[in-house]
Parts: sequence; structure tokens; C-alpha cells
Amino acid sequence: MGVLPGELSRRDVEFFTARRSAALAHAHAGQAEQSAAQAIEALGAAREIGSARTGVIVRDTLTALRQWSSNPIVADLEAAVSSRP
Repeated sequence: MGVLPGELSRRDVEFFTARRSAALAHAHAGQAEQSAAQAIEALGAAREIGSARTGVIVRDTLTALRQWSSNPIVADLEAAVSSRP
């Protein structure tokens, strides 16, 4: 799959999705669910395309979200990070 001029590759899109989830995790408690959902999405793609740097950011996001681990979507993120592809 080629990238057209002015477009981001899938790897880059998922990297930025992971970065956005990390930023949300650090911003507000009210953003924990959105952050975790985006991190789960980015993790799935990172595993599919083999992006280690995106995986690192997702794990950092999970660390930032630990205080909301009782939230079901944050717990889903923890389970996803813990599982192996």
C-alpha cells in the first residue's frame, strides 16, 4: 500500500492516535475513557503492522491511566497490553 503525497501512512496515523491517547490520559480524568479507547485502537494496529514505537506509547498511556483502572475500558486496555498478539 503506497502513500500519496500529503497523506500519512497507516503506521504514522496509529502512532499519532497513540500520542493523542497519551495526551488525553495526562490531561483530565474525564478523558480516561476516550484515551483508553484510542490506545486500544492504536495497539491493535501497532501489533498488526509491527510498530514498536506505538506500542511503547500505548504502554505509557496505560501507566498514566492506572488510577482509573477500575474503569471498564481502562481495564480492557490493561488486558490488551498484557495479552500477546
